[in-house]
Amino acid sequence: MIDRVLRSLDRLTGAARAHRPPTGRIARPTGPHDPERSALARAADELDLLLAE
Repeated sequence: MIDRVLRSLDRLTGAARAHRPPTGRIARPTGPHDPERSALARAADELDLLLAE
């Protein structure tokens, strides 16, 4: 999971350096908070959505 977040952050850094804004969109949560999912997993999901090309 940590590797996934680090890869996404590297992609985000590269996009910022190239002055290329992220093209994905993050939807607001539609359901209640899921305590079974870690904050890191949720962050990785949001980064993946944001960086979708």
